[in-house]
Amino acid sequence: MTFFAFPKEIMSFKKPRMDFLRPNHSYTKKGFNQRRKFVKYSVAMVLVLVLLIPGFAYSANVTLNWSAPTFSCDGSTLDDLAGYVVLWGTTPGGPYLNQHNVDDPLATSASVNVGSVENATLYFVSVSVDSSGNRSDDNGGCGPSNEVAIAFGAVPPSPPVGLTATIQ
Repeated sequence: MTFFAFPKEIMSFKKPRMDFLRPNHSYTKKGFNQRRKFVKYSVAMVLVLVLLIPGFAYSANVTLNWSAPTFSCDGSTLDDLAGYVVLWGTTPGGPYLNQHNVDDPLATSASVNVGSVENATLYFVSVSVDSSGNRSDDNGGCGPSNEVAIAFGAVPPSPPVGLTATIQ
């Protein structure tokens, strides 16, 4: 009793015809046409892969603006501000897996390259850093700034609200 039979082509172990790759065959009309067809289809496949594959993402720059803090988390005057850290991720409320350091305490904006993004929403917060390296989002700190969401590409619309049904 046979459960599986190999096709005849596999069992014969015949080499595929590759005459168009042989040097002594390349100058004949048949070899030239086969080589031209091979090149034509190869170029077509590369174009399909490069141009028609959906989902190519683009590299995006995001500029964030803020107001500099004037007080520490305990209410004292802030006199040792060293800079900021911009954090971002794909989940609202964190975790923010990416960061950009701004080492200028006088800065009130930052341009951040978020890399390749398509059809996604990124969520940004910023934190202050003092000269000792303490961050405003550390334990006992005030926390990060408010969160800002930026949508890239085709983001689906929100669902309809107030749906009702009646029997007719």
